[in-house]
Amino acid sequence: MKQKLFYILFSMLIFVAMSCDDYDKWTTSPLATLRLSCDTVNFGTVITEQSSPTQTMWLWNDHKEGIRISDIRLAEGSSSLFRVNVDGRYLSNGQGADFEVRGADSLCVRLEVKAPDIDSDEPHKHSDKLLFTLESGRQQELVLEAEGQDVRILKAQQFDRDATLKAGRPYLVYDSLVVLSDATLSIEPGAILLFHDGVSLVVRGSLQAVGEVEKPIIFRGDRMDNLLDYLPYDNTTNRWGGIHFMPNCKPSRLAHCDIHSGDYGIQLDESEKIDSDVPSLHLSNSIIHNVAGAALSVRDNSAIVEGTQFSNALGNVVDLLGGHTSFTHCTMAQFYPWLAERGAALCLADHVGDGPHRVDHPLLSASFVNCIVTGYADDVVEFSLTDTQDARSPWLISHCLLRTPHTSDDRLVEVIFDEEDLSPNGKDHFSLFDTENFLYDFTPKPESIVRGKADPSVTQMISPNDRRGRKRIHDDGTSDLGSEAYYEN
Repeated sequence: MKQKLFYILFSMLIFVAMSCDDYDKWTTSPLATLRLSCDTVNFGTVITEQSSPTQTMWLWNDHKEGIRISDIRLAEGSSSLFRVNVDGRYLSNGQGADFEVRGADSLCVRLEVKAPDIDSDEPHKHSDKLLFTLESGRQQELVLEAEGQDVRILKAQQFDRDATLKAGRPYLVYDSLVVLSDATLSIEPGAILLFHDGVSLVVRGSLQAVGEVEKPIIFRGDRMDNLLDYLPYDNTTNRWGGIHFMPNCKPSRLAHCDIHSGDYGIQLDESEKIDSDVPSLHLSNSIIHNVAGAALSVRDNSAIVEGTQFSNALGNVVDLLGGHTSFTHCTMAQFYPWLAERGAALCLADHVGDGPHRVDHPLLSASFVNCIVTGYADDVVEFSLTDTQDARSPWLISHCLLRTPHTSDDRLVEVIFDEEDLSPNGKDHFSLFDTENFLYDFTPKPESIVRGKADPSVTQMISPNDRRGRKRIHDDGTSDLGSEAYYEN
């Protein structure tokens, strides 16, 4: 037994010695190179004068023998905009020496960039090369690229008089952006507002954000990098707050706006004077997409909405409580991808709570014409309304697609019920559903049932063109339901 144990221990020592011998071998063969995890590190667009998020790449040695790196340096040297850390060591003045990658091992390279402000509205490109000189004399390189974007910074900004935000370089908003009760904030077509984490646009006065087909006004978060290699932060929720119209705000208009990736989209609070002819909010040809709360919330107020897409909200996509509201050629699509416990696509109510805890919010009117209301669930329409023998809730749904169980009511006119036999989960009506990259296009497919089902007289009167400028009325005189008009590629 002792002799057998001796041979086992002796064999293990020999194996360890041989392994250590291989581990400490180094090659200077010019044929032995490192495998780079990528040949280019592209930082995308970065805000100037700010350090970018860190990018990581790897140097792999696939050989049994180790490889020594005599020199790692940036081609631009100390003037480079890029900063490099190799295996925990920062390159001083853009250069470092004497690195080792043992056999079947790797080195981690972390990179940052800080682009300068050059006083330009347009993005400006920057590049460099990270050069690796091996002990053999062989040289390898990594290309570094970034695009700097100069911004105008608004920090704890309050507008107490009329003001205009211009197009050109984006605005970077910190802390808050508030329009006080006696002020009107106008935003030019093509303007871009980048909001820092948790920051909202708060409107006590009036907001006039009227974009154009080719120059939409964009409201989004300020993260321009990726959460994952394939997934930009801009395609995720909770990147900023949202647009909050406070109680008794002045009438506002938004057109050709792109509002996405916030905690919520638009929140319109109550008004002491609800006027259906002069609404507190007139919203047209816009998109509110991918938010963690409601895409649109209206509380005891008035809103006219035309040609607008509301999509992918963790809360109710459109959430209405009391007041006057009118929707024409809108798409309300509940396909929120991040959690299964989503809200409804459309929620309409005239009270909150029940019994002694009930609080009434009178519904003055609600109409939905030429709209699409659909989603993943079998029923994405939620009404909490009071009908009595003497009075019925004043709502109308005409020429719409609804994903809800079939029901009969004379307030439902020419309604298509989007039940499972029509489409398994509602998404089959639309052109693009890329749930891996979270990209969506709610233009109807050519075979979708929503084609040609709109009331063309309403289309011509209210919303003759969609938000992309396409004519809604086809050559045969018909028009399609929803915010997007079908077109042939």
